[in-house]
Amino acid sequence: MDDFFTFLQLFVIFMISSGVAITAVLYPHYPLGLDLFTKAFVFRGLMALFSSEMSDLKNQH
Repeated sequence: MDDFFTFLQLFVIFMISSGVAITAVLYPHYPLGLDLFTKAFVFRGLMALFSSEMSDLKNQH
């Protein structure tokens, strides 16, 4: 059981850091707010493991 909790701790660290990094690269001038944190931690961190948002893949001007 200790190995599982160690895995979860490492997973959360990398999930949060990758979510923040991806969000910072895609949206460098996005205003700070609850929406930014929701995108960074919930969608980018957790859901990016299994899917990707199509609007992120398209070139936005």
